[in-house]
Amino acid sequence: MDYAREALVDLNAIIHLFAKRVILVLRRISGFDKIKKMKIGISKKFFFGFSAAFFWAISIVVSRYVFQRGEDPYTMVLWTSLGAVPIWLYYAGKNQKQIYSLDKRVLLSLAVIGIAGSIGVSLMEVLALKYTTAINFSFLIRSVVVFTIFFAFVAFKEQITLKKLILVILTILGSFFLITKGQSLSLQRGDIFTLIEAAMIAFVNNILIKYTVSKIHPDFSAAMSFFIGLAPIIVFAYFANAIKWPLSWSVILIVVVCDVLLAQSRNRAYQLGTASFVTMMMSFTPVLVTLMAFLFLHESMTPVQLAGGILIVSAGVAAEKLKI
Repeated sequence: MDYAREALVDLNAIIHLFAKRVILVLRRISGFDKIKKMKIGISKKFFFGFSAAFFWAISIVVSRYVFQRGEDPYTMVLWTSLGAVPIWLYYAGKNQKQIYSLDKRVLLSLAVIGIAGSIGVSLMEVLALKYTTAINFSFLIRSVVVFTIFFAFVAFKEQITLKKLILVILTILGSFFLITKGQSLSLQRGDIFTLIEAAMIAFVNNILIKYTVSKIHPDFSAAMSFFIGLAPIIVFAYFANAIKWPLSWSVILIVVVCDVLLAQSRNRAYQLGTASFVTMMMSFTPVLVTLMAFLFLHESMTPVQLAGGILIVSAGVAAEKLKI
């Protein structure tokens, strides 16, 4: 028993040291430490908002790349989740004192974020990218604007004004052009998964995460919801017979780093800005994905799809400009 106990202590020390080293590297990559120490020409909320859009764009393109080569989406989401365990374990331990001050409403919000986020966001995203192009996904996911307006109406009784209706029409019209290429409407599997994820992002991110980061540290919120959502991912992977080695460990590492930096940047953006501001900033993602996918995946868009993408991004930007 003494040997076993000593082995567990040593293993815990190794994991903590490894996670600490990884965190230092992530901070250097993201520039989080520098932004606190130096004065820059842009606001912190813009920096974190754009960083979130950038890291998400990299994750989308890299994921699509490995799916083109036959990777199982369940295997992908399993290993990218497990790979992030040491990092989020570090942040959970760093802010563990906050556990004792959590009220029931925050705990319930974290539970919903974890479960809905793992199934409705993480799992839907890999399935969407398995069956559609990176460019198509990145533009269609911006239909989150429509779902955000709907959930705000249901949850907060926010009025649906003429401005909001115009944005909804622009987004729906853009989505129609993007999906149909100007022809008859026929939703593909990737489109359906993308729309489900957009609805979950609107509910989980713009409502629940915005609430939790106002009560607890943004990294602690991300860590707690991550561990709550880990179990459903493992269960889905098990029943899908996807518990196997991935095709590329380098891809797993890149996606893990990008997903962690995405969560950190996004939560800090929510802490500093409004939900509509973060939604607007995430509209940079399809622009970045289009550039990356064109260069590395050789993807393209028809003129009709391009027009649809412009309508969707315009609606996202207008959401902030019109103070909706």
